[in-house]
Amino acid sequence: MCFVQSCSAENGVKTFGVRQAAHRDSSQDNYLYCPNATQLGNNEIEHSQMHWMRGEPVIVTNVLEKTSGLSWDPMVMWRAFQGTEKILNEEAHKRVLMLQLLIH
Repeated sequence: MCFVQSCSAENGVKTFGVRQAAHRDSSQDNYLYCPNATQLGNNEIEHSQMHWMRGEPVIVTNVLEKTSGLSWDPMVMWRAFQGTEKILNEEAHKRVLMLQLLIH
């Protein structure tokens, strides 16, 4: 979790890149680092890596705004999985045919 000093959050005030995850009086790890994908610069990437190296969670917001054509809509995801399944089945069928040819 993000230390209050290192991510500029004080007295429960939410600032850019910090989200309160807990409220423990005797703890300094009540905050999570939450960078905005649309505003990530080199400093923010290094800051994120610092948290990852410590094994701390990082919540990146607005990720879909930085992608082209990705969607988490259930129907879109279902169609994508159906297409992948069809391709995998075709590849598996080709492998079986090749093995049958090699055996005979």
